[in-house]
Amino acid sequence: MSMTLDSTTSGRPSKPYDDFPLFPHACGQWAKKIRGRLRYFGPWANWHAALASYLSQREDLEAGRPPRRPAADEAPPLTVKQMVAGYLEARRLDVDSKALDLATWKGYERYGKQLIRILGPDTVVQTLGPEDFLRLKRDLQATHKSLCTLRSDIGKIRLFFNWAGPGERGKDLYHRPIRFGPDFRTPDARAIKRQLDQQPRKVFYRKEMHRLLTKARPKLRAMILLGINCGLGNTDCARLTRDRLNLKTGWLHYPRPKTGVERRCPLWPETLEAVKKVWEARRSPRNPAHKRYVFLTHRRKPFDGSDVTHEFHKLAGKAKVEITRFYRLRHTFATIASRSNLLKAVDTIMGDKPPANYMVRSVYDHGTASASDLRTVVNLVHDWLCPAGTTFPPASGRNGSQPADPPAEPEPLSVA
Repeated sequence: MSMTLDSTTSGRPSKPYDDFPLFPHACGQWAKKIRGRLRYFGPWANWHAALASYLSQREDLEAGRPPRRPAADEAPPLTVKQMVAGYLEARRLDVDSKALDLATWKGYERYGKQLIRILGPDTVVQTLGPEDFLRLKRDLQATHKSLCTLRSDIGKIRLFFNWAGPGERGKDLYHRPIRFGPDFRTPDARAIKRQLDQQPRKVFYRKEMHRLLTKARPKLRAMILLGINCGLGNTDCARLTRDRLNLKTGWLHYPRPKTGVERRCPLWPETLEAVKKVWEARRSPRNPAHKRYVFLTHRRKPFDGSDVTHEFHKLAGKAKVEITRFYRLRHTFATIASRSNLLKAVDTIMGDKPPANYMVRSVYDHGTASASDLRTVVNLVHDWLCPAGTTFPPASGRNGSQPADPPAEPEPLSVA
């Protein structure tokens, strides 16, 4: 927060914010009268340090005691930059021990850079107030329109302060709880629900799936089939390794990278055939360490999640499909699969945990989904994609023939 000057001839700075507890004394120091006596806490040029000095002495001065002298080895006030660096270093240890995914750590790194950019690297953490967090929230809202995303952002930013602050789980690097203010709070659940209800559809029509599968090249076709067959996302497909696939039995055993939750899924014959073709036609990677990956780019390197997103976006344009996000395949799978009412099997395939407030499934039910239930779920989705009496969408017809579009489908969720 920058300091402004009054329009008076005195040249004294104005208060950094309205409820700043100190005033600029003519001697060039920030001061406050306590128990009838003026006390001075630091020069005008560094109001953060002056405020930190005041906060550290306030309790003693208001009680009429001499202020405690800090020990010679006492750490200086914690700055925003120091807090961010400390938290990222702690989380990096989790990455090294495989307890945290590297992509998640990079997300924390982005939040840390945002904190430094908005709040200032040398700002003392304990001097932050509601106005600072209001500016931070404005910056978040400028880049994110989704209330769900904003809720996630606020929660993850608070992790930095919870880690550094007081309390049983904190490092106690500062001792006074941070005043986030009434504005820096997560959006109301009802507001999120209203926004979700107003968003465009997130599931594909059957005819759109047919066009995508018909026009996709072999690698992307296999990824699309894994998405609609097993609920895999773009990053899931990019990181898929050969040891996670049993091409003889036709099963996928693949812990979800985002959560580490184990998942199992039987593959459709069409999915198994598409993956086999990709694996058999796959060229050797440039780096021997990448030989495990199923999907390699034309540069013989593993795909990145953003690579899959980009390729799918181009394909959606060619196929004249309204939805252009690969991850919507996961939404479509979940929507159709949930009609089976075999929720444990759906969770097992998707790698999701039951809701914490669903006591029966999350606490008391320790069983696992049976193979027959898993097959029932994926067969239901297969029957939706390819109803009885129709043929499965063939691979890209590079011989010039293109299959006819299936009959128009009025609703995207229709299983019949």
